[in-house]
Amino acid sequence: MGAADDFAAVYSACCAAIDVQPCALVLDAISRVTDPETHTRRGVDLRLRGESLALFERRLHDEDVQALAAAVRETGIVISVLDLSNNELSDGCANSLEDLLLFGQIEEFCIAKNKLTCDGLSMILQIIESGRSSLQALDVSCNPLERDGGMRVARFIVSDRALRHLNLSSCELETDSLIAIATALREN
Repeated sequence: MGAADDFAAVYSACCAAIDVQPCALVLDAISRVTDPETHTRRGVDLRLRGESLALFERRLHDEDVQALAAAVRETGIVISVLDLSNNELSDGCANSLEDLLLFGQIEEFCIAKNKLTCDGLSMILQIIESGRSSLQALDVSCNPLERDGGMRVARFIVSDRALRHLNLSSCELETDSLIAIATALREN
């Protein structure tokens, strides 16, 4: 049994344990991992966009991310790109996102167009600040981060040098938080 077969079995079991239907797109993406050497070096591009035809009628929720994170943690499969945009994810999946970022070795992460607030964003930024994550690009656009989220980003910019790309468009940031972000960018 290869890495893809192992992952599919573990992922399905993790889904069953929390009474969640396995996502066909996850199983399909993982099934394309045939060469363990390629998998180890590059990882999987896992694009689970809620606007795709395959997911449009059954967008992902916090529990779906919980099952995915448990399977990644158990199997050690590497995910280089994870796109969870346009789903129904909230701060309730923050601990699972932490596991995915740490164990999945994700370099590019998109959680745009969900329901992430400052609390969920803070969890993600703490992981990056800790230096335990491989994350280089983060897209949290179109989430209700509001003023507190913007201020948290400003503090993050001052302390972090690893993240190369951060998309904050349409996050309901207020003027003072935008000024704080601009100041942090100018000074760093």
